[in-house]
Amino acid sequence: MRFQKFAKSASDWLWEMDKDFKFTYFSNVDAQPHLLNLIGKTRWEIAGVDPETDEYWGQHKQVLEAHEPYRNLAIRYRASDSDLRHVVAAGWPIFDEDGSFQGYRGTAYDGTE
Repeated sequence: MRFQKFAKSASDWLWEMDKDFKFTYFSNVDAQPHLLNLIGKTRWEIAGVDPETDEYWGQHKQVLEAHEPYRNLAIRYRASDSDLRHVVAAGWPIFDEDGSFQGYRGTAYDGTE
């Protein structure tokens, strides 16, 4: 119970992604059900960009591939046709006991308003 209260106060949501950088989990989907539509997608798929041609997303993908932590990643995406969201995220790489990369965990907050 303590962790749940802390997590809710620390950010709008917590998230996880797998080693292919696809989202696998979002907390707080009851309050923000559109997050369920993002499961199984990468950030650049959600943003509708190609990291091979977009410098901002290309640099972020390099950070992910290097398994480095990051903060203050600004993201814009459409939760619906009429709902453009502005989100700021931070993430930390996850490794198993053998040191194998497993993905990322992080926090995000919605700065749209």
